[in-house]
Amino acid sequence: MSFVFPSWETAFSPAFHEDAKAMLEGALNKGNKPPVIQGRIEVVELSMGTQPPTLTLLEIGDLSLDRFRGILRLGYQGDAWLEVRCRVQANPLSHNPNLLPSSTLPLSTPLLASQPLLVPMTLRLSKLHLRAILILVNVDVSSTFDSVEVIRGYLQQEIEGS
Repeated sequence: MSFVFPSWETAFSPAFHEDAKAMLEGALNKGNKPPVIQGRIEVVELSMGTQPPTLTLLEIGDLSLDRFRGILRLGYQGDAWLEVRCRVQANPLSHNPNLLPSSTLPLSTPLLASQPLLVPMTLRLSKLHLRAILILVNVDVSSTFDSVEVIRGYLQQEIEGS
């Protein structure tokens, strides 16, 4: 059984795009980056494309009026794209003390820069082809009854199926 995503092109508001760009930018700049990338990685543009993903139900583990457990396959082969900008170090020889002179270099003693040369780079990822198996592990449930702890806990437990 497959699911259809209607009106994919208009499904995402400008606010969604800005939030998604901010979250993606935060994730890309979290942790250690390769030393050749200097400074922050900036998400310049994000397009969800015009073609929706496919969502196929592979297996039903538990099905009742108030519960569903199953395995889904998500596939995407469309025209979404992502463009990021960063600065890269163009002369890695300036900071590579482990480089041994070899016959592959044109000079017998390579000339090294005294300071790194930082060059802006724009990177565009497109023609994405994705396939994933989805299993619901955790979901945050909120409702109009969040102030009543017993009901809030009951809803969370029932929806998670734990």
